Amino acid sequence: MAAVQAGGDRQYLHERIRSHSLAASARIKEGARDNDLIGRLVRDAAFPQLDFAAVLEPHHYVGRAPDQVREFIAQEVEPIRRRYPNLRARAREVDV
Repeated sequence: MAAVQAGGDRQYLHERIRSHSLAASARIKEGARDNDLIGRLVRDAAFPQLDFAAVLEPHHYVGRAPDQVREFIAQEVEPIRRRYPNLRARAREVDV
């Protein structure tokens, strides 16, 4: 969307992203350890005015999640911690 807002054609840019995405995916399937999609897009002349560093800032895409986590901790976790203060000192290991 940022590239379209910078004046690019939505359909053309979508096709460029799709093309690079497929190429990056094929490269990974062939054994590459890294995903070079962003590098491909940065080097693509179709995106000359796009500030990738700004576009890729995670805080643009998380919405209220940080606030919701803080609220959950304050409302749900902290009362439990206060109720069982002796359990905080115990070390626990979680296997997922």
